[in-house]
Amino acid sequence: MKLWIPLLIASSAMALSGCGLLLAGTGEATSAGSVTLLKGEVDPWPFTVEEGDLACEDEEVTFTVDGTTYGLNDAARRHQPDPAPIQADDPQTPGTKISLEHVITEGLAFCGNDDASPQPPTPMPG
Repeated sequence: MKLWIPLLIASSAMALSGCGLLLAGTGEATSAGSVTLLKGEVDPWPFTVEEGDLACEDEEVTFTVDGTTYGLNDAARRHQPDPAPIQADDPQTPGTKISLEHVITEGLAFCGNDDASPQPPTPMPG
């Protein structure tokens, strides 16, 4: 029995990380369509809040904090407010914000967008 438990845990972790659920290996799935992100799991952390729920539905990547849902990508901003109020300033470039690009990319991968997480080409049989 002891041999199956590590295998089950490893298989579960691989399945979750393959879906984009684990940005830094410790994200917590909250529902079928979201994952809780905590400050420290993403580097650099692009938000001024300590945590929030990353979700993707119909190519719309959102981040929900204290009941307010922000649109992270253009598709989501058509229906949700801009994340500027919770987006952190970039300390290396005064007057700019830390990019949301890596969070958006992970969100799109979570949504099942194959373009967000390209896979290496399959070798041709030779």
